[in-house]
Amino acid sequence: MAEIKSTHYPAMVALLDKHLPADGKFINGDSLTTHDFTVGGILMNVLDNPNTKDPEFWKDLKTNATSPRVLKYLEDLTEA
Repeated sequence: MAEIKSTHYPAMVALLDKHLPADGKFINGDSLTTHDFTVGGILMNVLDNPNTKDPEFWKDLKTNATSPRVLKYLEDLTEA
């Protein structure tokens, strides 16, 4: 789990952050696509699922290691 926290998750967040448009809600702008359901669905399931293995670990990652843009993306997905 330490490697996820130190290497894999930050790299994934940085990559997603790089590809999210600054002026749109979702991966391809303001319209949901299958990419949002895939990427966002996985993120939401891992970060927000109280039944996941070690939910406190994932909550900590969401709170402390997720960029503001990715957090906004997750918020927009929740509202969609």
